[in-house]
Amino acid sequence: MSNLKFLVSRLASEVIEGNEDSFSELVISLQKPLYAFAYKHLNKPEEAVDAVQETLIRLHKKLQEPVATENLLSWCFTVCRNLCLDLLRNNQKIIYGATLADPSHTPDMTEKLRVSEIHNCLDLLPQESKDIIVLAMEEELSQDDISQILGIPVGTVKSKLHYARKKLRAILRERGYGTET
Repeated sequence: MSNLKFLVSRLASEVIEGNEDSFSELVISLQKPLYAFAYKHLNKPEEAVDAVQETLIRLHKKLQEPVATENLLSWCFTVCRNLCLDLLRNNQKIIYGATLADPSHTPDMTEKLRVSEIHNCLDLLPQESKDIIVLAMEEELSQDDISQILGIPVGTVKSKLHYARKKLRAILRERGYGTET
């Protein structure tokens, strides 16, 4: 994910300098990770696409003026997450993500069962715990990036990630997956 962070920063700088072609590359680079992230929150492909499109529209508007580009990837995930939460609130129901794996990935049956069980266990966690696990393990974001996305201190991210993993392990153990602590 750090390669993506640097790529986004570089392409955004080029867009700010007037190279509109770089925005197309930026969109291509961000679409898949943002879609996977939105899909995990919404479980509806159409709404995930809407959240990603709106995120990219806001990114384009943001890049019309000089802006610091180092944390732009975190900013994109934050905007996307907030849009997903808005969509969930507007639907007046809480829906959690459909898969922990990339939606375009086609796993074998055993892997599908494992991922499905992990997904079911993740659904039992509070939304903030699930967000932290997905951002850290699935999106491979740094704790600093997660801190910026969720708007909480890095120390809190570390603590919440530790306890979220601990809760997830306990839930998996209760369901007969593994005996380690």
